Amino acid sequence: MSLKSKFILILMLFFVLYGIMNVLLDHFIILPNFQEIERDEAQKHSERAVRAVKKEIHHLDSLCHDWSAWDKIHTFAETPSRDYAEDNLPLTLFTDNEVNLICICNKEGKVLWGEAYDSEKETIIQLTDFPKDFFPENHPLFSLCPAEKKSPAERSVSGLLMTQKGIMMVASRPLLTRNNEGPVPGTLITGRFLNDNIVKMLVEQVRADFRIFPIQAGSMSETVRDVPKLITEESPYLIRNEDDAHLLVYTTFPDIRGETGFLVQSRIHKSISEKGLGAVHYALILETGMLFALIILLIFLIHQIILRPIKHLTNNILSVGETGDLSARVSISSRDEIGTLATGFDRIVTKLEEQTDQLANVNKALKKDIIEREQTEEALRESEERYRSFVQNFQGIAFRRDMNFAPQFLHGAVEEITGYTEDDFLSGTPEWDEVVHPEDQPELADVTEKLFSIPNYSNRKEYRIIRKDGQVRWVHQFISTVCDDSGKPACIQGSLYDITDQLRTEKALHESENYCRLLLYSMHDEIIVVDRNHKITDVNKDFLVTAGRRRDEVLGRYCFNIYPGFHELFERRGPNRKLRDVFNTGNSYSCRHKDIAHNGSDVWTELLMSPLADENGDMTHVIIAMRNVTREVHLENHMRLTQKMEAIGTLAGGIAYNFNTILMSIMVNIEFALKKTQGNIPACESLELSMKAACRAKDLVEQVLTFSCEAEKEMIPLEVSPILKESLEMLGSSLPATIKIRQEIEITSDTIFADPDQIHQIIFNLCTNAAYAMRKNGGTLFVSLTEEVFDSDTNPGLGSTIKPGSYLMLKVEDTGEGIRPEIMDRIFDPFFTSKAPGQGTGMGLAVVHGILSDIGGIIEVKSEPGKGTVFDVFLPKIESEKISASEYIYTPRTGTGTLLLVDDEISLAESLENALKNFGYDVRSETRSSEALHLFRQTPERFDLVVTDQTMAEMTGLELAKEILSVRPDIPIILCSDSDEFVNREQALSIGIKHVVLKPVTASDLVKIIYDILNKRS
Repeated sequence: MSLKSKFILILMLFFVLYGIMNVLLDHFIILPNFQEIERDEAQKHSERAVRAVKKEIHHLDSLCHDWSAWDKIHTFAETPSRDYAEDNLPLTLFTDNEVNLICICNKEGKVLWGEAYDSEKETIIQLTDFPKDFFPENHPLFSLCPAEKKSPAERSVSGLLMTQKGIMMVASRPLLTRNNEGPVPGTLITGRFLNDNIVKMLVEQVRADFRIFPIQAGSMSETVRDVPKLITEESPYLIRNEDDAHLLVYTTFPDIRGETGFLVQSRIHKSISEKGLGAVHYALILETGMLFALIILLIFLIHQIILRPIKHLTNNILSVGETGDLSARVSISSRDEIGTLATGFDRIVTKLEEQTDQLANVNKALKKDIIEREQTEEALRESEERYRSFVQNFQGIAFRRDMNFAPQFLHGAVEEITGYTEDDFLSGTPEWDEVVHPEDQPELADVTEKLFSIPNYSNRKEYRIIRKDGQVRWVHQFISTVCDDSGKPACIQGSLYDITDQLRTEKALHESENYCRLLLYSMHDEIIVVDRNHKITDVNKDFLVTAGRRRDEVLGRYCFNIYPGFHELFERRGPNRKLRDVFNTGNSYSCRHKDIAHNGSDVWTELLMSPLADENGDMTHVIIAMRNVTREVHLENHMRLTQKMEAIGTLAGGIAYNFNTILMSIMVNIEFALKKTQGNIPACESLELSMKAACRAKDLVEQVLTFSCEAEKEMIPLEVSPILKESLEMLGSSLPATIKIRQEIEITSDTIFADPDQIHQIIFNLCTNAAYAMRKNGGTLFVSLTEEVFDSDTNPGLGSTIKPGSYLMLKVEDTGEGIRPEIMDRIFDPFFTSKAPGQGTGMGLAVVHGILSDIGGIIEVKSEPGKGTVFDVFLPKIESEKISASEYIYTPRTGTGTLLLVDDEISLAESLENALKNFGYDVRSETRSSEALHLFRQTPERFDLVVTDQTMAEMTGLELAKEILSVRPDIPIILCSDSDEFVNREQALSIGIKHVVLKPVTASDLVKIIYDILNKRS
């Protein structure tokens, strides 16, 4: 058997003996201790169960005490009353307080009121232990607490009582006043069944499964019948095993008489024993594993420390004997017997090896000398070849001089650079100082002085020489001193190159760069040059002026940091990396980019990125040219808006022309209805309101026509306050609830000379702008109308824009966001607006300014951002007859005569015919101009006057008038037209037409004209 096998057998025997000892220790010592801890814990569980029952009895006693100290119950016990019992002792008292028994007795034991209640069946029950009429003196609820031992407030009886319905917790308290004072008129008894629900609740509270049952011979099972006898005062708890996983703990509980009346059984899970057994098993497995690992470790250590060195020593001894190799060593560093044996063996082998090596070294030295000699000869041949090649191809001059500056060595392109040969310089004609340009000789003299005074000094210098042919050349010289072993300068050596062509190239490149930079700086666009890292390498002057920065502040910085608004174009990653795409593709890129200025306005920039490539075609830089085209963009937008407004004006004009005919028919019929309903005041008032609305529609149509074809407005004397009140009333219904209107009108005379619709337009434009400024946060719109008188000394701030005299001042003030100072000078410009696109045309204030210019008024504005804006409008007053803007209805006279009415609109022709007949005229209407002309030619003397429309399909009004006048030149003709654009008044009057009327016209106005013409003719 080997030494290794013996060691393993010994360790395995030790392992088996240790395992047997460990099992015996666990079984007879450790596990019994766990079981004892388990029994102690089981006893504590049983104690908690008993305390829980006692606590529940205490709660019932506290409830009984609270009820017993109630004045009403105290009074009821002294003077019983059925009404009190019916009003204060309902059955809900049992369910609300979770009690099953309430009994009130007087001090003799007579039951004044008492009931037992089954809460599960919700019925009244009878318990024999609680009589309905009288409690005997020996009843436990009365006899266990003598009155002379305690104060009335401390007298109580509580505990468990076994009834025919089960175990009941009962409590008895003397009846007292609310101050817990006597006299005691009786006793209050309360009870609650200790049923399964209460036991379940207590189990959840103490977290221990237990149950309680009475100690009665007939009701106890065989397993617990002997338990009460085994429980004594010295040993109040009995513990038994129910099965392998549970313990049963028994203890007694006294009844209300203090006798052992109930048995409490607690069921405890053997968790401690299970955990202990598991811990023992785990420890046994862990110890076994650790012991097994220790044995493996011991085997390994014995093998490494003892067996392996012995085997290694044995193998080396055998190897030396078999092969004769003396270099093998045992190399065992231990200090034990094995290490000593190995060291002795190594010494013997070492001595033998030394003697053998001495002989081998002698032989090796001889071979090495031969090889080194051959290598040195080869290196010399290679060095000579390299030097010869260098000298033949050297493009400069290599030289060496002694410390007296006498040339020792000179070779290279001497004649090509200086025009002199090598022999000329070696012979000393010329000296090198004679070749140097006179202007550069002082600097070389300074270098020469340092070469002599400073050890190991070196210098690089560019200077000029004069060739033999007189040509001046630039050379670059490197020169240094060579010191001897003592550290003193021994000689001077160096090299020299002709750099004339290089300097010319650099100069040309510098001039080219200056030219490109001058060209870059002269451009009026903002120019920046960026490299592939998006850093700025150059900028022009216009960029610095626009950016407000110095050149050193921007060079080397990222372009997207200088222009944060262009970040999406200049960014290095992302979908819009246009600058990176220019570098990658080599293609130029141009676009228009919108940015937001510091004042919040839009700034449009036209941007062009052009790549720059090096000699290899790689894109190294990009030139970015930027030009501010905000003005051009605004002009383009204004042009589009102007074209749009012209198109809208043309469309509005066409609609207005057609609407005039319809509106005229409405107005004529309203007038006709007014005449027919005279005397019916409500109807007349309604028709007059309709007439005013029609007149307002007529004015609006005229306003549309004015917008579309610049027609003249009719200026009349009018009162401003009615128009202001009417406009504010109409405006109030359209404003949000967050904006309140406050108005003040303090005037005695408010007559001005203007057009009513223009005044409406001024009020509406100013008020709607003010409302828009308060759209977010709401506010107050204040409108006032006052009188102001100006002379040459009053309000000099108005300057020469207003003439002295009386004025109406219309003030429109809001509490909105105000007007920014930078746009204050532009708010009256046409098409300028600060509103979002699509929310304004920019014409509102421009129209107001134009209207005031026409009527001789002015407008002033004051604004503070964040606080609001005030517009003051000054309207020149006149002293003349006041004409209200609402006076549109006339009362014309009736007349006589025969009229020919021509209009191709059937409804309008019929309406006018009826209206004119109502005023006493005989009217013949025709809807075709040819039929009307035919009728007139048949009986020209029949008609006294002709009324014709201008715009008709077959023949215009002017053409029909010419034909009629050719038949009868003295016939008066009235021409009706939709607009001045279709009729030239001078031309119409020149051919014989008496009057030109613009539609829509009321029947009253037309009758007045007819009456005036016929009376004037007569």
